[in-house]
Amino acid sequence: MKIAIAGFGAEGRASYKYWSADTQNDITIVDENPKIVDDLPEGVASILGEGAFEKLEDFDLVVRTASLAPKKIKTAGKIWSATNEFFAECPAEIIGVTGTKGKGTVCSLIDSMLRAAGKKVWLVGNIGNPSLDILHDVKPDDIVVFELSSFQLWDLQKAPQTAVLLMLEPEHLDIHGNFEDYIEAKSNIVKHQTAQNRVIFNYNNSFSTKIAKQSAGEKLPYLSEEYAMIRDGAFWINEERISSTDVVALPGNHNLENACAAIAATWQYVQDTQSIESGLSSFQGLPHRLQLVADNQVLVFMMTVFRQHQVRQ
Repeated sequence: MKIAIAGFGAEGRASYKYWSADTQNDITIVDENPKIVDDLPEGVASILGEGAFEKLEDFDLVVRTASLAPKKIKTAGKIWSATNEFFAECPAEIIGVTGTKGKGTVCSLIDSMLRAAGKKVWLVGNIGNPSLDILHDVKPDDIVVFELSSFQLWDLQKAPQTAVLLMLEPEHLDIHGNFEDYIEAKSNIVKHQTAQNRVIFNYNNSFSTKIAKQSAGEKLPYLSEEYAMIRDGAFWINEERISSTDVVALPGNHNLENACAAIAATWQYVQDTQSIESGLSSFQGLPHRLQLVADNQVLVFMMTVFRQHQVRQ
């Protein structure tokens, strides 16, 4: 098969490794950045420079990198992606998480709770390893937690068994062009769901709720008395108290909402409150997120020392 790897960042490299494993494939790397020429695998064909993605008419398959819009590719062949390939070939259930903010935190919390319950979990997508790098190691009884951006969802052809829709608001409009295209891309997370699937969605966000209604699967709102909520300083699902909110180590009310979404998804696979509480408490947050730097007493001391130093100057 004649295959173009369109875009050669981290995901493009994983795609090249995956498809070049079949020596019958004829691979060409395509990128608008000509400076990557020194980073190309030895002996591989390439199309580089401005307009490169418009020169792919002769390829059977074009594997686009996530941030490359399908409409920018000109080909008579099939436009595909690493995400589509993973969804098509993955033998395990996938929990797909999307939203404007909080995706990485929610995915990490789900991962932490499932691991606390003894599950074999793979964390992939924007937050974890490139999905194709671990595909051949995934077993049917494993669980995959996949962070899905709007770019990965642009042309998704198969839905996750559990879709999680967080808060949605305008973002990436420089790439999408308008909010309608952004929402349409996000909607693909439920487009191919069946009655055996489920969508967990933010009850307080109108865009999340609207997309959830498009799913053919079970609809489970979080931050709602209908399924999962925060009440009296605790997380609840269907009137069952799961855990105190105090066990969440992350600062901010928004992270309590993230935890509620993660619990709602995890509950579909693990109905063990002890494991959930353990997973919540052990996750300390992602790098470069909101963190406690100092309390008021420390800040007062630091300011005092600074002022004394200024006086001496």
